[in-house]
Order: sequence, then structure tokens, then C-alpha cells
Amino acid sequence: MKVYGKNVFEELKHKPQIFKRIYLAQNFKDQQIIAYIKQHKISYTFVSLNQLNNLDKGNHQEIVMIIDDYE
Repeated sequence: MKVYGKNVFEELKHKPQIFKRIYLAQNFKDQQIIAYIKQHKISYTFVSLNQLNNLDKGNHQEIVMIIDDYE
């Protein structure tokens, strides 16, 4: 499942195992999120803004997350 946005990240971060991969814009500046990702050894990639826009057309706030499906 694909989700996006900083607020969604904040809601999900209490369960780091849910994240399969995170895509961040090359100019992503939120050092707290980056530190969290590294600390929890979550797979991540910096990509161009164009690539993020291709992943999701919504207001992704420069972060797109692939997570486990949930009900």
C-alpha cells in the first residue's frame, strides 16, 4: 500500500515494522524524520521530485511510503 505525507508518517511511526520502503525528495529537509528512518533501519531512497510526483499525484510533502496493507 502506498501512503504519503508527513502527518501520515507521524501517525504510523509508532510501528516502524510497517514500513517496507520510503521515498524522499532529494531536497527533503526534515532531519527528525531522516534520523528516525536511519535509527530504525528502514529502507529509503532519495529521488527527484519528478519521480515522487510519478509515484503519487497527491500532496506528498516530499515523502511517499510503501507500507504493509492494513484493514
